[in-house]
Amino acid sequence: METLFEIVKYLGKFHPLVLHLPIGSLLMTFLLVIISKLQKSSLDKAIRIGVDFSFFGALIATILGYFLSLDDTYDIENLKPHLFAGLITLFLTFSLSVSHRLQGKENLFISLFVMTLIALSITGHKGAMITHGEDYLVPEAFFEEP
Repeated sequence: METLFEIVKYLGKFHPLVLHLPIGSLLMTFLLVIISKLQKSSLDKAIRIGVDFSFFGALIATILGYFLSLDDTYDIENLKPHLFAGLITLFLTFSLSVSHRLQGKENLFISLFVMTLIALSITGHKGAMITHGEDYLVPEAFFEEP
């Protein structure tokens, strides 16, 4: 049982690698949605593949993130905002897959997509703060003397 736990913790180290795949997929799919609207052409199949791929990638990243949280390196209190934001992002990504399949709910789909991208940004920022420190991306840090 101890060996299984060590394997699970080891798999968690792949969280930073895997999480970039659904991020890129979501952004690319959103670009396809915009192109589809501007050119008034149907890219529904590509968009469907994009949102489904993004959901499954987000699911794997979430599972690996949980595995990573089992490592004693991280304080659970520091992880909670990132964990909850990640779960919200996962739920919203799933809702994209569902809403894209609904007929006549295009406004709902686009609204959910925007909310998903906002949640993704918050989740990513909270994760960066864990990895790189609280002052990561703070503008004052650019102007400090080395």
